[in-house]
Amino acid sequence: MFISRVREFRLKAGISQSELAIRANLSQSHISAVELDSKGVTLATLSKISVALKICVYDLTYYKCEQHLTCEKSEKHHLNCYTGK
Repeated sequence: MFISRVREFRLKAGISQSELAIRANLSQSHISAVELDSKGVTLATLSKISVALKICVYDLTYYKCEQHLTCEKSEKHHLNCYTGK
């Protein structure tokens, strides 16, 4: 399961959805949709947002395997689940 971290980084940057939308050349409704539901988010959109937030696009994503949706183990653990290691 892909989990978007856009809201987390936007709040850390201290900016509104509207400000992020302007910086990323996206609509505020698009930013809202990305923050609420990560399904269907394209890499192009995440790339625009990461540039606007001045972070790596990888930082905007987090993967939790279906088996561990409520698991609090480390990101490395979940990455290993994803890659099969």
